[in-house]
Amino acid sequence: MKIIKNMNNQLKKVPQVLMMAAFLGAAIGLTGCGASIDPEAPPLLSEGDISQGRDAYFDALLNGYYSDLDEIIATLKKESDAGDHQSLAVLGFAHSWKLAEYRRDPVDESITEHAKLAADAFSGSIKEIPHDARLLGFRGSFRQARGKIENNSLMTALGWFDEVNAAKRWPAWGLFTKAYGLITFGPDESLYKQGIDFLWDNLDICAGEAVNRESFNLQDYPQLTQPNADPRIERPCTNTPVAPHNLEGFFLYFGDMYSKASNLSKAETMYLTALEVNSGDWPYADVAAKRIERLQELPVLFNLERGSSEQVSVDEINLFQSQISCVVCHQGSSK
Repeated sequence: MKIIKNMNNQLKKVPQVLMMAAFLGAAIGLTGCGASIDPEAPPLLSEGDISQGRDAYFDALLNGYYSDLDEIIATLKKESDAGDHQSLAVLGFAHSWKLAEYRRDPVDESITEHAKLAADAFSGSIKEIPHDARLLGFRGSFRQARGKIENNSLMTALGWFDEVNAAKRWPAWGLFTKAYGLITFGPDESLYKQGIDFLWDNLDICAGEAVNRESFNLQDYPQLTQPNADPRIERPCTNTPVAPHNLEGFFLYFGDMYSKASNLSKAETMYLTALEVNSGDWPYADVAAKRIERLQELPVLFNLERGSSEQVSVDEINLFQSQISCVVCHQGSSK
């Protein structure tokens, strides 16, 4: 899988590009340019007119049916070609899921094509649904993936700008998206440390107050696990029908960020918080539990360079690069 190996090699070249993009993004913000906060949350793509492709996609996501994606993508493509803008947006998410969890089928040599296909679908849907920051944020994620695959630093930088602007428009949603993936950098790098800050900032917004970063306790912030009247907070910050284990996945990833950085006290806090949120039906609770059991091993495991075609247990690789990268939040229960 030479293309995927090339993608991994390009990761080493990306920090300088993203640092420049982050600096320019900050400069844009200081001059008053760029995106402003969206006054309303966008409509749910899982609702609306009946669609075979969209219905099949959200059912597959809820049940973890990754193997159904090729057929679902074909159906969504037909619907989007017929002018269904919602299906075009969901097509982008379907390609995203296909690439994100490629370790389920690491011998698929066509897998990297889904980076471009996802970014193109999001670009098309943004034109028709311009008030949905999620489409901008996800286009950014897969522009960056495409940039790494194609050794295109401009594409990578454009993707970072998309994520920055999405986070400005919908902070409670976009901050996590901006942070998710920064675990691929070295823990001593600036962007890695910023990723941890983004996650804390995300918690501040969701809690409606500055949370205690030195001694975080979920019990001190009951608003994090309660319904919120504002859908701009409710949907990205709580467990929802589309992401029934959103919080558990958030804290599992947060723990992985701290584990790779060898801050095992904070990592354990986050893993325990993920299990505390769980009501008993999270299909990946055992992943958090095993993280705690093997806590001392995680810094070494998460700092290993893994080949893209290498078979790796979810217990030995960080969440973002694992085969449960999406379903950890979106799968409702065990099959």
